[in-house]
Amino acid sequence: MNNIISPISSENLKDCINLYIQTFNKDPWNQSWTYELVEERLTDLVNTPKFLGFAFYSNNSLIGFIAGHSKKSSNELNFYLEEFCLNTEISTEAYASKMIQYLENELQLRKVNTIFALTVNQSLIEEYYKQNHYLETNSKIFISKDLS
Repeated sequence: MNNIISPISSENLKDCINLYIQTFNKDPWNQSWTYELVEERLTDLVNTPKFLGFAFYSNNSLIGFIAGHSKKSSNELNFYLEEFCLNTEISTEAYASKMIQYLENELQLRKVNTIFALTVNQSLIEEYYKQNHYLETNSKIFISKDLS
């Protein structure tokens, strides 16, 4: 098995766009992404300052990608995981763990302190946001992992 990890760039962006559409336009997401919308979304992300993203290939076929960007806070560097996409037609659990671990290792080398990610949640919205007049938006919560 030939596994390759490559930084996301203009050379492999088309592969990422096609996988995004293939993944999120079917169950369980059933969204309606077009090529143009995903191209804009991912191009904007790639052009974000402090962007970092990786495409994972097995036997020359894209199996997934993970991407986001860093931001400096008052005394630490945080990473905002914006996209995590896996080919749902393969066994994704092992690849997902490898992708996250690879990203975490790369972020630790770059002295990133925390990863933040937006993910789907079917239940509660954080009380803090409610108290500060934030509205619930499609059952999503903000989660983080401390890397220090």
